[in-house]
Amino acid sequence: MAGRKAYEPTEKHIEIVQDLKSKGASDKACYDAISIGKTLFQKFKKTHFGTSIKKGKEIRAKNHYDLAVDAIALRLQQRTVKETTTINRVYQGEDQEETKTVEKVIQPADTLIMFTLVNKGDGAWQSINKVEQKVTVENTPTIKLEWTDPK
Repeated sequence: MAGRKAYEPTEKHIEIVQDLKSKGASDKACYDAISIGKTLFQKFKKTHFGTSIKKGKEIRAKNHYDLAVDAIALRLQQRTVKETTTINRVYQGEDQEETKTVEKVIQPADTLIMFTLVNKGDGAWQSINKVEQKVTVENTPTIKLEWTDPK
């Protein structure tokens, strides 16, 4: 009488685990996706799946970092956004729709400017005391920094 064949993770299973971990999946989601049990997954976690789990988590961290850098870059710029509001109402028995578009000027984030200069400024901006921002009539921001030279 032959027993069950011993499970050995395939390259495809290892790739599936890496892909799922790069998307933030739990161990349960991983072992369910490759149709093995929790105990078997734990058994092979260090030997076969360890590298793919680590690489998947690194990919996820890199993606999150890239998103954060993009968000910071956007917040450091003055920009104009259009907001559209639609109002539906019934007036004298008729449905009416009114659309209103407003342009808003979003100013750079003062605190984020200070944080970026201190942390990415190669030591040149280590002692910023105050950030002051003024907007002129032409919507041109003027940023004034008071800081002490660390040298």
